[in-house]
Amino acid sequence: MKKKVLIIIGVIILLLFSLLIFMNFNKKDTNSNKTEVSEKTENVIKVPNMVGEEIGTAQEVLEKLGLEVTVKEKVSTDEDNIGKVYKQSVVGPIKNKQTITLYTYVSNEEVKVPSVIGMNKDEAKDVLTKLGFSVALEEKLSKEKEDNIVIKQEVNNNSKVVKGSLIKLVYAKKEIEEDKDANKNSQTTVKTEETNIANNNDNVNNNNNNSSNSNTNNGSNNNNSGVNNPTTPTPVTPKIRLTGGSDHYRKGYVAACFSYSITNGTGKEKVVWKSSNTSVASVDSRGCISPNAVYGKASISVTIEGTNVSDSTYIAVLGLKGDLNGDGMIDAIDAAIAMDYYGTRDEIILSVGDINKDGVINDYDSRAILNYFKNGDRW
Repeated sequence: MKKKVLIIIGVIILLLFSLLIFMNFNKKDTNSNKTEVSEKTENVIKVPNMVGEEIGTAQEVLEKLGLEVTVKEKVSTDEDNIGKVYKQSVVGPIKNKQTITLYTYVSNEEVKVPSVIGMNKDEAKDVLTKLGFSVALEEKLSKEKEDNIVIKQEVNNNSKVVKGSLIKLVYAKKEIEEDKDANKNSQTTVKTEETNIANNNDNVNNNNNNSSNSNTNNGSNNNNSGVNNPTTPTPVTPKIRLTGGSDHYRKGYVAACFSYSITNGTGKEKVVWKSSNTSVASVDSRGCISPNAVYGKASISVTIEGTNVSDSTYIAVLGLKGDLNGDGMIDAIDAAIAMDYYGTRDEIILSVGDINKDGVINDYDSRAILNYFKNGDRW
């Protein structure tokens, strides 16, 4: 009887021990699966649903996720759908990067595409959008161009393209030189610290060689530690910013002068004003502009004397009727700019943009300028 009881107890203990081993193995396997799932999740890209969005916005969003985008167009007569995504090839999580196809509606009406290279990206996008195009922006690092200036456009100047078509603009992002200076300062700091460590080691060796004067040397070393690691205040670079002024001027019309503000300065700084094209417009020591041409563009800058610290802006000198950006041509850009000044009472803008001379810029003036450009209509 006792033998049977012992056998039963032994069997139970063996079963319990086997159960513990199985549970422990299963736990490790579960953790392993979780790790694998976690690793796979890290490589998953969630493709958002861009149906109903402007094609330019949709392309920007998807490209920022690292995806390649192709666009397929379909003609539609519904103006509300022009330039919008009505279908896309993939939505939701994907494991690997792939090409996403966006389907969009375009009009059958063709419009000439003006050149927007050299313009601010927002201004360029506004011009093309008002002509009925969709715009996608792409950033590119540049050592030469200023921030946000368009350096490339996908469709050539004066090409005829149907309304609703996508036009990609590449704009400059200025490379920051401060990063290089920071690296140099970092290297200098490391070298200085290495020199200080070497000096301290020499002092320690001298202490060991002159043990009889250890107390004196220790005091000297403590003093030297303060000398080797002086606390130098970080210099603050002043900044200057252009304020006031106007973006358009014309001979015989009074326009506001530019001014400036300086931050982190001493209050004793002197400034130098400069025009990039004095044949178009010059600037005096007060920041006031004098137009010297019928039309044209110039960059006006103000610099803290004796430094490279400056700020600048572009101005346009207007004189040709209908030419609202001062480039000497009357085109679709001028028609778009006219709408930006809708209802304005500005004397200079009215002097060149009020085609029917009713004292205000409105739809009529914008259409008249566009017809001048497209159909050769004259006023």
